[in-house]
Amino acid sequence: MQRLWRLTVGNQRGVFFLSGLVLVAVMTLLGIALFDLARIEGALATGDAASGQALYCAEAALGRTMLDTAAGGRIDQIQIALSTAPGSTLSWNDTVTTGSGTCTTTITFTDDTVNARRLLLAAVAPATGIQRSVRIQLNFLAAPFEFSAVANNGDFYLGGDGVTNADGTPREKPSSPGPGGNDVINGDIFVSGRVLIGSPASSCFGAGCGSRPAVNPRSTADSRATVSLPDGSTWTQAMADQSAAWPTVTDTNPFGYRADMPVPDVTGYVNAVKAAAGITAGNPTGNMTGTYSGSPVYNLAAVFATLGTASDGSLRRPSGAPCGSYGSGTSGPAGAANAAVYCQLLPLAVMKNPSDRSSENDDTSGDDYYLDGVYGSEQFSSPKTGQRGARRLVDFAAVSGQPPILLTDGNARFHAKDTYGFAIQGRATFLATNDLLISDNLIYKDGLGDPSNPTDPANKVATGDMLGLVAQRDIWFGDPRYGTFYEGSGIMLAGRDFNFVFLDNSDDPKTPENDFTLNGTMLANRQIAVFRDFANPGGPGSSAPCAGGSGGCQPIRFDPSTTSCGSASGCWRFILRDADGNITYDASTAPFRECGRTESPCPSGTRRISHYQMTLNYDSRLLNYSALIPTSLPSGGGARFASTWQDWQECPPCN
Repeated sequence: MQRLWRLTVGNQRGVFFLSGLVLVAVMTLLGIALFDLARIEGALATGDAASGQALYCAEAALGRTMLDTAAGGRIDQIQIALSTAPGSTLSWNDTVTTGSGTCTTTITFTDDTVNARRLLLAAVAPATGIQRSVRIQLNFLAAPFEFSAVANNGDFYLGGDGVTNADGTPREKPSSPGPGGNDVINGDIFVSGRVLIGSPASSCFGAGCGSRPAVNPRSTADSRATVSLPDGSTWTQAMADQSAAWPTVTDTNPFGYRADMPVPDVTGYVNAVKAAAGITAGNPTGNMTGTYSGSPVYNLAAVFATLGTASDGSLRRPSGAPCGSYGSGTSGPAGAANAAVYCQLLPLAVMKNPSDRSSENDDTSGDDYYLDGVYGSEQFSSPKTGQRGARRLVDFAAVSGQPPILLTDGNARFHAKDTYGFAIQGRATFLATNDLLISDNLIYKDGLGDPSNPTDPANKVATGDMLGLVAQRDIWFGDPRYGTFYEGSGIMLAGRDFNFVFLDNSDDPKTPENDFTLNGTMLANRQIAVFRDFANPGGPGSSAPCAGGSGGCQPIRFDPSTTSCGSASGCWRFILRDADGNITYDASTAPFRECGRTESPCPSGTRRISHYQMTLNYDSRLLNYSALIPTSLPSGGGARFASTWQDWQECPPCN
């Protein structure tokens, strides 16, 4: 041992030898550590790459599905399922070879009718066993709801007084009551008939002639025409373009033709909802409630027949069951179901043939049902700020968790006696087997929202407001008594026509008092006959204007087929309603030309025309947040993929 000590520690060369051994050991350990670290880093990098590849596989599978829009493809299968079997689940498998092996993805589409969502989930199981899943919420839109207006059988006329702003754009109606202003449509239209954008210059005589309505495209980014007609139509842009204000400067595709004219089966929809409420030949009144495509149906005829009608036309309150006790209708003493229905409908203040509106009720055939809502203070500032707004709240969100369907066996009305408007909260469908009449403002409580902001409450299913208005016959705008209709909002579907009220409660001609605005979409299976031009029938050259809310004047319509007034491009004619409520020409008066606004006196064969402005705004939420649409509205061809997705989430977790 001593000798070993002398040869190593006790010897200079031995010290270097031991130091070398220690250094070699340290370097060896360091090398082993670095090698192990490199191995771990390599494994992590390989795992990250595999995980990334799995994520790419999932996103690619979603992309391939969204692009598979051909007949029989995945989107086509989804659209068929949405129209034939709401609530369906579909799935497909994709296999892709990557650098780390085979990537197998399962794509699942879920029609979540409970939460009003359409979800597409891609779950990846790659060769490495690393699971990645992503999910997006898709937007689907029924064909009719892509347009601000659709008229399936009839002419569509837009007019105005010809006065423009300094920049050449159509003049908006001044705030004072009365006629004036040019019609403006912000959104695409589809018409199976003739499109008349302003009357031809030859149909007007003298100084002050002109008409400058405008149709502005929903988007200048898409390739669809702003004004579309069915393939094969002989009506051309030259015939339609009677206005120097159309097309607008930014509209690159103002006129065109399409083959897919949407024709929703409104009558079939009405019959399906009636069947859901138990209405049959043997039970014409049906049940108080039912379910249609996940939405509760309230059959108002059966509700009033069961609960009874109070002297003022309101529902009788069931005895012994205060509201709040049996909201679900599934427990409690006898009569709890009746109490539940009563309490659920209480926020709507449903009325049947109310005694304080007997003259309005007498003006229509069949029973009249009103939703009066709850009276209170001004609910909000509407898009038509200051136009008397809405003081009655109709809260559909308080009725049921799912958007309810209110079925009226007769006529449906929004017309209150003590206010000029209704604030609409929540989502619902108001369905009439006859006509639907809107006489007071209908304005969404949370407004139309910011379409570019998904977090806006107006764009969310839980908080957004959206009203479906369906009439098996006609939808009417205007108040025949007070003339206080300024603004209406909703998805509006008419089995026949859209009309404007131009008769008072005594069926005498009456002009409106103001311009009006519609927000949403108008779909007519016949024509949009919202006539807002009036003339005085007194004398063949009447110069008398038609003031707002006045009698004596009659509604008129431009007819391009009649040339007896001396204009080869068409003449103006008086119109009236026949015994069936349809619009027809008045054969007792001669066609005439318009008298220029500053022409005085008007020569024989012309008349002064007073135009009341209409503004129609497409509700862009229909396209960007289509899940807001109340369930199961008739679509005329099923839901279309809107080529967009609303949100993206990696799963788990997915909420």
